[in-house]
Amino acid sequence: MLIGDIMKHLENGGELKKLSTEQGNTSGLMSYRRLTAAMKTAGYEHVNKGGNEINWKYAGEGEAPTHKSIFDYDQRQSNTITPKQRMNKKRATHEDEINNVLITHKDEMNKKSLTQEATPAPRKELTVAELNDIRAMLQEWKNHKDTSVAATLEDTVKPLHLRIYEEIKAEDKVRKTLSLNKSVGQALDQFATSRKLNKQDIIELALWDLFKKYK
Repeated sequence: MLIGDIMKHLENGGELKKLSTEQGNTSGLMSYRRLTAAMKTAGYEHVNKGGNEINWKYAGEGEAPTHKSIFDYDQRQSNTITPKQRMNKKRATHEDEINNVLITHKDEMNKKSLTQEATPAPRKELTVAELNDIRAMLQEWKNHKDTSVAATLEDTVKPLHLRIYEEIKAEDKVRKTLSLNKSVGQALDQFATSRKLNKQDIIELALWDLFKKYK
């Protein structure tokens, strides 16, 4: 029987004597005298307060051996124990071994869990297909952005009719004779005709833009 189970029995109001072979208890662990001696050998002491057996406490060094069998501390084992007692001892020892295995397994699982939590997850490498998808999305975003910027710039450009109306002021005119390349003259004629604008206004507006750009 584990010492921890004996302590729980006492904490729940049980008596140590009921676990012994006193008063004809054939299922007891050992005699009451040997049981109390084994408890003391394990590092426990009995604080006698009115004869109450609940007042057993651990007074040894280190942690209390609650996971060990009381038989490990029985220094006065008799060679004349009954078969029933021998079977009880064997059963208790077997239970102790099972409990120790379960405790060890639980400790190992806790350590494994802590190790897994502390180890960062491995970084996943992107495949070639995933990289190509990302490149395609970036290119699509860039094309959309360029188109949006071009549309915005186009929206901000005033119509020529409005610019001529706002920027070409009525002033005294001076005559200037200009000679243009044939291709330029033809482009001017086509532009003025398609836009239904006066060629003089087109040239004057173009000159003002040129002056502002290179002033």
